[in-house]
Amino acid sequence: MVFVYVTASFLSAVLVFSVQPLASRMLLPDFGGSAAVWTTSVLFFQVTLLLGYLYTHLATNVLRRRPQVITHVVLIVLPVVALPLAVEATPGDGGTASIVTRLLVGLALGVGLPFLLVSTSGPLLQRWFSWTDHPRAGDPYFLYAASNVGSILGLLTYPFVIEPRLDLLQQSRAWSAGYLALILLVFACAWLVIRRRTTVATPSASPAPHEKDGPDGEGHGRPQGDAWRVARWVGLAFVPSSLMLGATTFLSTDVAAIPLLWVVPLAIYLATFVVAFATRRPIAHDAAMRLFAPITLLAAAAWLARWSLPVTITLVMGSFAAIAMIFHHRLADSRPDVGGLTAFYVWMSVGGALGGILNGIIAPLLLPGPYEFLVVGIVAAMIAGKSVNELYESRPRWVALAALVGAAAAVFGLGFLVRAGLETLDLVLVGGVLAWFSLALIGRSKVAMVGAILLLVVPTTSAYILGAQRADRSFFGSYRVDTDMSARSLYSGTTAHGAQLLEPELSTRPVGYYDPEGPVGDWLPLVGRDRSIGVIGLGAGTVATYVREGQDLRYHEIDALVEEIAREDFTFLEQARGDVEVVIGDGRLTLQDVPDGGYDLLMIDAFTSDSIPVHLLTTEAFEVYDRVIDEDGVLLVHISNRYLDLEPVVAAGADAIGMTAWTRRAPGVGPVKKATIWMAMTRRGELPDGLPNADQWVEPGSARVSWTDDFSNLVEVWN
Repeated sequence: MVFVYVTASFLSAVLVFSVQPLASRMLLPDFGGSAAVWTTSVLFFQVTLLLGYLYTHLATNVLRRRPQVITHVVLIVLPVVALPLAVEATPGDGGTASIVTRLLVGLALGVGLPFLLVSTSGPLLQRWFSWTDHPRAGDPYFLYAASNVGSILGLLTYPFVIEPRLDLLQQSRAWSAGYLALILLVFACAWLVIRRRTTVATPSASPAPHEKDGPDGEGHGRPQGDAWRVARWVGLAFVPSSLMLGATTFLSTDVAAIPLLWVVPLAIYLATFVVAFATRRPIAHDAAMRLFAPITLLAAAAWLARWSLPVTITLVMGSFAAIAMIFHHRLADSRPDVGGLTAFYVWMSVGGALGGILNGIIAPLLLPGPYEFLVVGIVAAMIAGKSVNELYESRPRWVALAALVGAAAAVFGLGFLVRAGLETLDLVLVGGVLAWFSLALIGRSKVAMVGAILLLVVPTTSAYILGAQRADRSFFGSYRVDTDMSARSLYSGTTAHGAQLLEPELSTRPVGYYDPEGPVGDWLPLVGRDRSIGVIGLGAGTVATYVREGQDLRYHEIDALVEEIAREDFTFLEQARGDVEVVIGDGRLTLQDVPDGGYDLLMIDAFTSDSIPVHLLTTEAFEVYDRVIDEDGVLLVHISNRYLDLEPVVAAGADAIGMTAWTRRAPGVGPVKKATIWMAMTRRGELPDGLPNADQWVEPGSARVSWTDDFSNLVEVWN
């Protein structure tokens, strides 16, 4: 019996968490490869999970046991009609207002019914097991640990095993086969619960330690009413859920919106569940409490000093893991006996869904940047602060203060030495967090609370307090416009995406990635009069400075907010001498309206921060580019990236359409220096006569990494 129930719980969890990156991966190209696709998708899955848990709670408490079991056996067969899975975006006008709705509707139609029924398996199988005569029926939470192990396995096998080996159709069929196997296991579980059901009340598990007198000192023997317990369950589930999504945004914004980076925070989140609900915890509660302050300081140091990406990711994820461990420990300690099992899962899923709503809907409306990870992290640290202080109260408080002051000095010293251009916003935010830790550890909890509240409003006001001209956010990214003594710059996430010199006589000079002495300056002046240029990605609109009278320039920009910023905060578009048009929509989709051979030069420059839009670098994408480029035309692709070597990918794309590729790596030139890498492709097989810096354009190496809409592997191009 235990084997059957554990296997069913394990497989259902594998299916629940492998379908999430699969469905989101199917939708990525339809929404420009935005990192917000995952955040919004997780919101859908969290709300659907809540509905599944609510069904379980009502069904097991309203229906008698045998009718309930039979009803579920019938229901779980229904999603077979929706297999194999196929998720597509619903039609829309392309406006950002409808994007979230379109994404949610697409998920509901594609995976809603199968996911809903699979999501019920965890708590339902535990409740069924508690109805049997098995000796362990009184405490079936061990099945929850088994399901969490399945969840982690389902997540980690997707980017490392499934995605690199199977295309999307094969993945969908494999998931469907797994669902059919789950149906058979649920049938077996149903037969066992009917055959071996107990006719007496199931013995309750012993009250969790926290219910009597909490290990962290919070219980103090006080009786806790139902409303307080419910609020506590919701809060303890909410914080890790929100932090998990915030950490995902942190990773996806600067690297890529891909399953490999989606699953890391979610796997950590689930791993802390496994530890917290384990019969013998491998990591004690106090150990997690002691770890989270110093590891958070190290994470801040890595972020400010721009340490290597693997180190920074490891430390940031370590900080998140420590906080999630603390909250999930407390959640596990407050769980009820089996009589309240389904209600416990319902309220726990309410907290998780609220975390998704905050990060997916509320934060983008209220915060000008992706600061929700920081904000919720501060709240989490404030909640844990009392217990942290108790851990250190046996030591002289000046020792704790001195240690943190030294750590803070090290953080800022690294920031100034390694990254001379440390931004004031970074200094204020991270400095505030460090000060809060110092105050919490020396016992000034009330002062620390006031400081935390002040820190909550910093992200919403920093753009104006600290002199940034503009800070704004949309579904596709967060943007900031900064002005210094000589130039105005546009930042997408943490990466500069265009600048304009302030002196009037220099305002039409292209700078940064587009400087006349750089790769772009080699090719654009060669485009003849009465010819057309296409660009995927608007930025500040710098390319418009190259357009001459009689030429046409058409930008393909997915985000209407970027066009608004380019027109209101920069003057490149209005000063252009040729005809300039901005088409709003994903580049691959809007290129469908361009006639064959419509462009003499096409530029691909559509990164969000340093996140690559994978769907713009696939073989299918290059086939679209090939169609719209004139026979003697040129394809330019911007591949500058801090973390990824994209040359083998673009070279493979050029080979697929019969073009010859060259690469130029240019150091920062001009008044706004930006080191940059561009690749140029033509059908001629040789560089054109008169190309400036022709000796610096070299053929790419022999390595080739071919990406398709159904298959891409980021690990192969990691720097």
